[in-house]
Order: sequence, then structure tokens, then C-alpha cells
Amino acid sequence: MIEAQQDAETILKEAEQRINQMVNENEIVKKAEKKAAEIIAQAQTNAKEIRLGSKDYADELLAKLEKNVSELLNTIKNNRNELRGIK
Repeated sequence: MIEAQQDAETILKEAEQRINQMVNENEIVKKAEKKAAEIIAQAQTNAKEIRLGSKDYADELLAKLEKNVSELLNTIKNNRNELRGIK
């Protein structure tokens, strides 16, 4: 009877240790999931900033190109008018 009780206590201690281990593992998983969510959120924020920055940069380049093309077009018109004797 004493041996059976000792076996039962050993089983209970092992079960308690396993439960504690499982709880700790669960907490580690939760922390890892939280950290993963934070990393994903930061990556999405960074991606959005990059997208917006690249759109602004492209718009800036296109504005400069538009200005240059407009100036070139005016130069071409003036040159053609000069060739035709019109000022």
C-alpha cells in the first residue's frame, strides 16, 4: 500500500512537472506569436512608407521630365517659327 502511494505521488509530481512544462511552452508560443505579429506590422508599415516614398519620387521625376519636355517643345516651336520668319 505504501509503495502504491509512493508511485501515485511520483506520478502526480511528474504530471505536475509536465503541466508546468506545457504551460511554459504555451507562454513561449504566445510570446513568439506576439513578436511575430509585431514584426509583421512593422514590415507592413515599412513597406507602406517605401511605396509612398517611391510614388513621391516617381512623381517628382515625372514633374521634372514634364518641365524639360515643355521647355524643349517651346524651343522647337520657336526654332520652327524662326525658320518660317515668324517671331
